[in-house]
Amino acid sequence: MIAIKKGVIATFGTKILVAFLGLCLVVLISKYLGAEGRGILSLFTLYIALLQMVCDFGSSSAIINLSYKYANKNLWFTANIWVISICTIAVVIFLFYQPIPFIIFVPICTLLLCFTNINNLLLMGNRAVIKRNINLVLQPLLLLLFFLILYFVF
Repeated sequence: MIAIKKGVIATFGTKILVAFLGLCLVVLISKYLGAEGRGILSLFTLYIALLQMVCDFGSSSAIINLSYKYANKNLWFTANIWVISICTIAVVIFLFYQPIPFIIFVPICTLLLCFTNINNLLLMGNRAVIKRNINLVLQPLLLLLFFLILYFVF
């Protein structure tokens, strides 16, 4: 019972920290890139989210539920093959349809995001709460660090 409470508290704290880091990113991006840069970044994020929905296509709960019955290696391999094939099709589409600058990077970013999500889902299915929470915090933290390096160094 105590382990469950610790896991819930740790997950809740992780979600708060991730939300705070996301807020810091939005404030910094808005301040340093201006309205136009924020708008382009919002459209870029929108295209990533749309492509990620196609890549996930109901696999989130399936991966968690199937991780109890099947080997994680098989689930990981199958899910990643699906994601790679969808992102490859998206690259071909975005070669001809370019509504925003840097649209060709959307499938690459989506691929990285989906790989991370698949690993997080497998960790959740295996009840590895601490490892999953660390992964969840590392994503926005590294993004914030990357943005700060890009801004202040270049």
